[in-house]
Amino acid sequence: MASHSQVCGRPTEPGWVEVRDRLNGSRHGLARAAAGLYPDMARAGSTRLLVRAGWIPATPLDLREVRLGWVEDAPAPAVTGREPEAAALLPEGARTYADALRSLARPRLFEDRACYRLLEVAWPELTFTRARYFDGVSVGEAAAHEFAAHGFAAHGFAAHESAAWDSAACAFVADESVAHGFPARRPAAHEPAGHRGRPPLPFRALVGDPTDLRRRSALCAVSTLTLRHDRRTGNASFVLHWRDAARVAHGGGLFQVMPVGVFQPAREAADAEKADLDLWKCLVREYAEPPATDVSSRSGSSGAATCRAASTRRTR
Repeated sequence: MASHSQVCGRPTEPGWVEVRDRLNGSRHGLARAAAGLYPDMARAGSTRLLVRAGWIPATPLDLREVRLGWVEDAPAPAVTGREPEAAALLPEGARTYADALRSLARPRLFEDRACYRLLEVAWPELTFTRARYFDGVSVGEAAAHEFAAHGFAAHGFAAHESAAWDSAACAFVADESVAHGFPARRPAAHEPAGHRGRPPLPFRALVGDPTDLRRRSALCAVSTLTLRHDRRTGNASFVLHWRDAARVAHGGGLFQVMPVGVFQPAREAADAEKADLDLWKCLVREYAEPPATDVSSRSGSSGAATCRAASTRRTR
């Protein structure tokens, strides 16, 4: 008999919403655990961000040194979020993860706007082509949802038990990584569905190497560390914002530097696509948007960018 959360192998709408809520409530722990799936991949400094050789410049670059290239007719990404592996994560009637999100848990800021898709990193040049915002949502958020669903189902955690998730999830991904050779191993053509050799995360396995920019639409954001220097004391602070999961589709429930914004044209027009392919324009546009609260606020709010000041070391 089908469970409350699944019908014929696909989640029910209430079951899908429950996993989405858990995902938004546990993103930090999930990200820590997901990093265990890629033990041999390089990281950006001390973070868990996956990178390739050459992606991090040897020395900081002046923004004016960065060149942006454009490919008019780039090959389509190999994975789009419309594959059977992605459909298995969605309730009946939803064609993509973006469809399900729009119907069942729509954030207040959720538009399928034009974006710039990163194709190549070869400092000082970055190469882009056109994409849509939902292209990224339908792959990235679907993979995150699959990971959350698998982890919570394996351990039976209730939504409020996210604190227990960190250690338990790390253990389960480590075990399954070894057992299945993730992410390199894919099910062989002759393997039937449900075979015990099937990867535990079939959609993530289909995506493969997250740093392979040919596999998926890799959408970029411009993140800016804003420092406030107190000349009297010599101290500095930086501003963080909290991403309200009720308002944003990506990174809900996390703190982030500010301002930050998806790298995309300012408007939906053919001439804007090339005119706005400019990192400085994107940065200034984000600075022009007022924060939801005063930067010194320590209290939460319903805004997408609740601000908080964080101290740094004394500067000289």
